[in-house]
Amino acid sequence: MAKSAFLSGQGAGEPQTTEDGRYIVATSNTANIGTFVVIDTNAVENGIAPIVFEESNPSGPFSPVGFYHRPTTPIFFGGNTNDVFVWAFDLTQMQLVGTEAIENGQIFSFQFPSNYANNGGGLSVKTLGPKTSWKASTRPLLSNGGKSSKYRINTIKMQGFRY
Repeated sequence: MAKSAFLSGQGAGEPQTTEDGRYIVATSNTANIGTFVVIDTNAVENGIAPIVFEESNPSGPFSPVGFYHRPTTPIFFGGNTNDVFVWAFDLTQMQLVGTEAIENGQIFSFQFPSNYANNGGGLSVKTLGPKTSWKASTRPLLSNGGKSSKYRINTIKMQGFRY
């Protein structure tokens, strides 16, 4: 059994996998910096599954990752129906590190390109929609073929978003 490459900071929620199980995606936080990583479990070297993509955002910590396997309609990134992963800025983590550094929230997404060559190239994080007036406190729940998501904002409020 392989181990994953070292992830910086504290993991945000449970890591998620692509439907075929090859890739693991996760978010982690170091103080007020959110980081998203993709780990390739098929490229193990010396017992370690490497990080093939990593992107950090110094504007705020990230919520856990939500996912939708095989969206029913090509809605993201050029008609692509590959698995989609979505997360937001995390209010709970901001409170833990004692900061409200950002005024607005933001939703982020990741999806492998339809022509991905399994080499780490051409990968990127995208923002979805405009900045929001809220920040999440849990991973989003995606529904409606991957076109809708719901975020827990606090103990009594949910926020829905349609892409």
